Amino acid sequence: MRYVLFCVFFTIGAGAIALSILVEPEISNYYQNRVHLGLIEEGNERIRRLTAAYEAQIVQLRQNPDLLVKLQTITFGRQPAGDGVALPKASDEHLTAAKEALLEELDKQTQQPLIPEWVHRCAEPQNRRVIFTAGAALLLTTFIFFGTTPRRRPQTILPTP
Repeated sequence: MRYVLFCVFFTIGAGAIALSILVEPEISNYYQNRVHLGLIEEGNERIRRLTAAYEAQIVQLRQNPDLLVKLQTITFGRQPAGDGVALPKASDEHLTAAKEALLEELDKQTQQPLIPEWVHRCAEPQNRRVIFTAGAALLLTTFIFFGTTPRRRPQTILPTP
């Protein structure tokens, strides 16, 4: 039982000391890099989807050349030539409202924290000192109370005359 308690408390104390030392550069960078990697992977996946969509559009344009005229009208804002179709024009108020809604949606998506809150709290200098001191105190306590017991001398029995 003494050995198990020694191992548990020693592990916790050593872990606290290691956490206080490694939290600022290594652990913070690890979580930041993990978030950045996720964003890069999302961007790569978006590029793959766009590439597939563009390739499908190119295939459709090669099969139906009339589609190119419609696409040119939409993309460059040209009026269709003699189709007799009235295209609505967007007012500045509608464009501003749509722009604000889009920016709000983008702000909601990009507010992902880079570092978890517990890492941020542990990285503060005062908290790092407290964690280090607590770990050192736990190690000291572990060695004092659960360390090896002093060897007792075997009791010698005096010979009786």
